[in-house]
Amino acid sequence: MSPAPVFAQEHIALPPVNLGGSSFMDGVGGPGLLAREALGAFGATRFADASGATVPGQNTLYAFTSATLAAYMPPFKVLGGNWGVEVLVPVVYAGLTTPSGSASATGIGDITFSALVWQAPPLLVVGRQFFQRLDLDVVAPTGQYASGALITAGSNLWSVNPYYAFTWLATARIVLPSIGNR
Repeated sequence: MSPAPVFAQEHIALPPVNLGGSSFMDGVGGPGLLAREALGAFGATRFADASGATVPGQNTLYAFTSATLAAYMPPFKVLGGNWGVEVLVPVVYAGLTTPSGSASATGIGDITFSALVWQAPPLLVVGRQFFQRLDLDVVAPTGQYASGALITAGSNLWSVNPYYAFTWLATARIVLPSIGNR
């Protein structure tokens, strides 16, 4: 056996957009107050490089997240639909170990807010309900960030993310209590 150099893996930036916190019901909405809490846990004991090969050495990542969403849509119409606002506050604990060191991050991540959420009135498409929503999210760099750190809770980046969601209820078996069946 001969020693081999160990290189720190280059930072892989994720896009500052929704990475899976949505569902097929995202287009459904209407007036009122919404509060939602999403909890997550992730663990990895093997890292892979860009070609899929295992990165050598002791590599672990554990992350526990909480994302609190609060949204409000008043009961009056704007351009035929409902206008609203929302804020999403993520809290994270993440621990990382690589051959180049260990680190952890705890705290509030980058807060997402929107003063422009617009829920279109429901339509009938092929005799079934069709809902759609437009959202202009702004992500503020509120999470702790250090450029030389192995792991941080924030991105140090402002971003604007337009978001369009629609839901078509193709069957009568899905009943929305506040909207009912048409």
